[in-house]
Amino acid sequence: MRYKDFLKFGLKKINVPIDNWEDLVHCREKEKKVVHEGKNEFERKRMQHAKIKRKMRKSDNNFVLTSINERDDLTRDECRKICPRLSNIKTNMKYGF
Repeated sequence: MRYKDFLKFGLKKINVPIDNWEDLVHCREKEKKVVHEGKNEFERKRMQHAKIKRKMRKSDNNFVLTSINERDDLTRDECRKICPRLSNIKTNMKYGF
């Protein structure tokens, strides 16, 4: 993977616009603010997802968290299993997990 591809991948994760990120770099204060806010949002979502996964791991298998029902991007409707990536959902559907 090239450095530029890796940079774009990181910028996508913290919700920095990829189309005009070069323009954002020219204004140092704005860049720091956008990157800092994006990093904080990414960390908040990561921690929330880790807490949900831990609660599911520690709880009964039949227990469905109300907060998971709000997170459609993480769960399958059929079994309510947490799937952090779309590829995991497709794999679970393919093999019937």
